[in-house]
Amino acid sequence: MEIRVAGKEDGGDGHGLREGEELSFFYPSSEWDFEQGFECKCAGRVGGEVRCIGTVKGAKWLDRGVLGKYWVNPHIWEMVGETETETEEKLQGTTKKTEEVGEDGKDEEVELKN
Repeated sequence: MEIRVAGKEDGGDGHGLREGEELSFFYPSSEWDFEQGFECKCAGRVGGEVRCIGTVKGAKWLDRGVLGKYWVNPHIWEMVGETETETEEKLQGTTKKTEEVGEDGKDEEVELKN
């Protein structure tokens, strides 16, 4: 198993991990969706910066801006991209059916597209 310790370029202070220091893990970096979320216990600080996400439920529940503050596994970024594509396709293909009265006085079903 590989353990990465944030260096200066990753938002850490550059001193590495020292004996007695707490080690934290950003679960959404590798987990898409938890069956049951949990409250983070990092006390709100990661590498000296306040950036706790509160309830940990997986990357699915975070936006790109939050994920971008951390190192995230490539498969999670792929899933983010797939989800964004699916959302765009749904928004583009959204249709709404409504009833309108035609010129002959009869109801007509009309399809409206966004």
